[in-house]
Parts: sequence; C-alpha cells; structure tokens
Amino acid sequence: MRKKSGSAAAPEYYPLVIISDTHLGRPNDAADLLCEFLQNIRCDRLILNGDIIDGRRLITHASAEFPEAQKRVLDAINRKIAEGTEVIYIPGNHDIELRQMGLFGKTIMGMRFEKSLDMVDPRGRRLLIAHGDFFDAMEAKNIHAKMPPVLYRIGDQLNLLFNKASATADKAADRLLGRPLTLIGRGRHGAEKLLGSNKKREQLITDYARKNGYKGVICGHFHVEAIKEQKDGVLYLNSGDWVVNFTALTLDKNGDWGLVRWPEKRRELGLKRSWRTAASDNPDKQFRPATEEMLKAIGKTWPGRDKKPPKP
Repeated sequence: MRKKSGSAAAPEYYPLVIISDTHLGRPNDAADLLCEFLQNIRCDRLILNGDIIDGRRLITHASAEFPEAQKRVLDAINRKIAEGTEVIYIPGNHDIELRQMGLFGKTIMGMRFEKSLDMVDPRGRRLLIAHGDFFDAMEAKNIHAKMPPVLYRIGDQLNLLFNKASATADKAADRLLGRPLTLIGRGRHGAEKLLGSNKKREQLITDYARKNGYKGVICGHFHVEAIKEQKDGVLYLNSGDWVVNFTALTLDKNGDWGLVRWPEKRRELGLKRSWRTAASDNPDKQFRPATEEMLKAIGKTWPGRDKKPPKP
C-alpha cells in the first residue's frame, strides 16, 4: 500500500505480528524505527518474543533515564493494548528475570506473560513460539562433540577479543556520531554466514520440531531473520531483531507467513526519513501514564548497579 501524495497512509493490517530482540534499555538508534513501525501497523495479536528489555545491560550499568524514543515504543504498545490488541510477552535471555517471577499465564499491565506458546496457524500447522536461547545448549553440545577442545578454546578467545574490540569501536562511534555501529552484531552475522553455522542451527531446530510433534518453530534470539521450509514441510521462522535488521514476522488470514523489513517497507509507504522520533509530536502521548508504570516496573526488576535491588 503506497501512500498517496498529500494523504496519510492507512495502517498496514496483519492478524498476527511477532517481534523480538528490541533490547530497550541499550543505547541505539533503532527505537525510532520500531516506534514508527508500531504506529503504522494494526494487528489482532502482537507477540513480543524475548529480549524486549535488555535487563542484562540495565543491571550492569548505572541507572539511567530511558531515551524518549524508547519511551514512545512503550507508548505505542500501550495504545495497542488500549485498542484491544492481544499482547503476549515471552521472556528471552536478556530479560530472563521475568521467567523467575511467577508471571506465566498472568496478564499484567495489559500483557499476558508466557514461557512459550503452542499455536495452530490457519493451515492447521502446530507451531512452537519461543525466544530461542533454549537451543543454545543443544547447539553447543553438538559443536563441542565435533570440535577438538583446543580449537574450541582458541575460537572462544578470538570471539572474546573481537567483542572487546567491537565494543570499543561502538563506544567511539556513539560519542562521535550519536549512535553505535552495532559492529558486534554485523560481524557475528558475517562470520555465521561464512561458516555456515546458521544452516546447521536451523537443521538442529527443525529436527527438534519433528521429534516433538511440531510443524515448525518460530524464534528470535539469533538476530537473523528467516522464513524457511524443509522438504517435508517443517518450518523455521525467525523474527530477526530491532538492533541491526529492523524486521518483524507477520501471518495473514490465509496462513501465509511474511517478513516485514521496515527500512524497505517505510520507503514503499512513502514515509519521510526521520531517525529522531523525539523531535516530532507524540501521537500516543495519552498513553504515557501507562508507560510510566511500565518504567517503574522495569526499574524495580533491573535496578542498575548503583541501586540496591528490592528485598524479596
């Protein structure tokens, strides 16, 4: 749907939208695009499939105010809740504390929390929706079994050095350009593609689906968007991320899965280029009180290293 000159584009409608790995709480410029995406879609169900809040970073850094663009992401989610969208939150490994709080099956602040989800799509396929870190141990076990220990230790040290160098470059870019370059994510994606590890991981996950009676698995975690179907019809789907790729999975009423790549979609819709959401009027400002309640809960769950965690 292309925006007509001089008129506002109608929101894109999808019965189901899945996003993951937004890493709110970590400095990046992706929140502007995510906010814009949420403001320009309608959906009956929105699944937040893990690492929505980067609690791992929040608890290892001094407490800081959420950037305005990230607050507006929460504003947009609260609008969806108010409009009747079913919002489901599945914690990941960066917001893992939510798994330990007895939230599963409960609806809090308009969101239902689940460890994972079983769903049947319009084509009758039983699918598992989970963040995906569950598969890390399985993948590591396979790698360790096939790789001589000395090579694994060398690879582990090289990965550590690369991460440190990338983090230093990101900090320098953040100071000079106002945003990090996400070199760790981009470098990792390139290395995984070169080594073919994505394909091996997808095979491991689809094998798990077969053994457990699923026709597919939907995950995030790996930050590599995908819609792939094996010869026997078993699906591997990944929603990608909102740090490097800016992607979401969608499902239409016919059971067809799609990937929205927002930088491309926004051009198709004729939206103006604007990274700085906070510089514009907030169309969801009436939902800021609900957002402030969410921010208070986030602060209690991940208090930052300069604050003592609340007593249990």
